[in-house]
Amino acid sequence: MEREIGSLEAGKYADLTVLSRDLTRIPGDEILGVKVERVMVGGGWVV
Repeated sequence: MEREIGSLEAGKYADLTVLSRDLTRIPGDEILGVKVERVMVGGGWVV
């Protein structure tokens, strides 16, 4: 499995979420307003 998971590299599976805003750059009270733009599971886009 080490050759397929564990880092973001071409040819590996990925689970990630693309958000509408950078959570590290907004006040805590604005986090609930952040939208999910896209979701990738196992290297394929699902949303």
